[in-house]
Amino acid sequence: MKIINSFSKNKFLREKKNFENEKQQATFLNYSEIKSVLLLFNFTNDENIRIFEHLADILKADNKKVTFCGFVEQKNSQLPSTINKIIVKKENISFWQKPKNDLLENLSEKKFDAVFLLSTKMSMPVMYALMHANAKIKCGGIYEPNLLDLIIDTSNSEFINETYIFDNIVKYLKLINGSNPLGFRVRSIDFK
Repeated sequence: MKIINSFSKNKFLREKKNFENEKQQATFLNYSEIKSVLLLFNFTNDENIRIFEHLADILKADNKKVTFCGFVEQKNSQLPSTINKIIVKKENISFWQKPKNDLLENLSEKKFDAVFLLSTKMSMPVMYALMHANAKIKCGGIYEPNLLDLIIDTSNSEFINETYIFDNIVKYLKLINGSNPLGFRVRSIDFK
C-alpha cells in the first residue's frame, strides 16, 4: 500500500508542477468580501458529514453561498451528490487516487471566492480537487505550498480537527484589510 501511495503522490506532484506554471496570483479577501466558499475535506464515514454541514451552516448564517466537496473513505457510501454537495466516493477515483475528469472539470468551471481545505491529513483525491478548484484564495491547514495561499500552522497544536482549521481560517480572514494583508504576502500563520 505504501508503494501505491508513493506512486500516487509522485503522479500528483508531476501534475502539480504543471499547475504551478498556470496558477494565478491570489487575491486576499476580507471575510466580509467572500460571497461563495468551497468547503473541501475528506471524512471516514457518512455520519461525519454532519461536522461539515454544521460548518456550512455557520457560513450560510453569514450570507455565504456554500458548496461541499468531500472524499468519503467508507466503502459503499450512501451519500448522494447534488449541485452544491459533491461527494467523491471510492468508485469515483482512479487507481492513482485521482477523481474522474468530469468531477475535476466541474470544480474548475465553478467560480468561488474562497476554498477552505478542512482536511487534517493528506488525501490525494482532496488534493486533486484543491488543485482544480477555481477560487480567488485557497486556505487550509495542510502544508501544501503553491496550492494554498493561506496556510494555518497546525504543527504546534496537539488536538487539530476540522473545526480548529475552520475557526482559524475565518479568524484570519476577518483580520485582512484589503488585497495585501499587513503589507506582505502571507503563506503561513500560527494562532496560539
